[in-house]
Amino acid sequence: MFSNSTHLRLKQHSHRTSYYASNEVAFTKSLRQTSSNILGVLTLAAR
Repeated sequence: MFSNSTHLRLKQHSHRTSYYASNEVAFTKSLRQTSSNILGVLTLAAR
């Protein structure tokens, strides 16, 4: 009984970790996209 609940908790923890990891990847991608957009606008404005 105890080992079963521990296993469930570990499973939930790993799921939460992977969820946060994928969110971090998406956040990094959007951040990079935004910074490249800003760079493009600045380059256009500099011309």
